[in-house]
Amino acid sequence: MRRGGRTCRSCCSQRRARPPASARPAALALLDIDHFKRVNDEHGHLVGDGVLLRFGHLLTASFRVEDLRGRWGGEEFLVAFPGETAAATEGILARLLGAFQAIPFTGEQGATFHCTFSGGVAAYPEDGDTPEALLRIADERLYAAKEAGRSRICSTPP
Repeated sequence: MRRGGRTCRSCCSQRRARPPASARPAALALLDIDHFKRVNDEHGHLVGDGVLLRFGHLLTASFRVEDLRGRWGGEEFLVAFPGETAAATEGILARLLGAFQAIPFTGEQGATFHCTFSGGVAAYPEDGDTPEALLRIADERLYAAKEAGRSRICSTPP
């Protein structure tokens, strides 16, 4: 399993300790900014940090207060959507992808570029009933999205 931020992990643990809200659905997604190493290599690490910051702000502005979101490690982010199905989450993330790829970034040498991300979605209870199981499935689907060409969301088995 991939590393994650202490704040994000502690929030997951706190939410896991709560009793399920009458077994309502929930979805968990892992998002990874595509070709992020190339952003750092071609445009500089400060520009890469700006991309991460802007993506984090976009996550905050795009989702509900009750949605869990945080940096999971490197250029990866975790988002959890209480009360949402995998299909609904895929649509939410597709809109986010459109908004993110529309943002122009400027490199250290003045070149303008755009970024995309890939995402893997797992749903409770269909894909698992523990955070660990959902993370494993979301991670598998993230890799499937990348193998299918990146800049997409995968919410079904490959």
